[in-house]
Amino acid sequence: LKTFDARSDLQKINAPCWYVCGEYDEMTPASTEAFSKLSKNAKFSVIENASHTPHIEQRSIFMQQASAFLNGHADS
Repeated sequence: LKTFDARSDLQKINAPCWYVCGEYDEMTPASTEAFSKLSKNAKFSVIENASHTPHIEQRSIFMQQASAFLNGHADS
């Protein structure tokens, strides 16, 4: 994956996308947000006090946001 770059393909995704990362993620909030802006129908969020596993470190917050995202796109 060292030379793999799929940024140009992100604009081809028509399904709703949720780009999420932890506040201290190795996939930084700045880079995650930049990727989210390349998709047409994307939501971006940062889970505070979490690293690369916000679904474990801040489970209740992650699940609330995941539920809100999924419920907001139930008809998509």
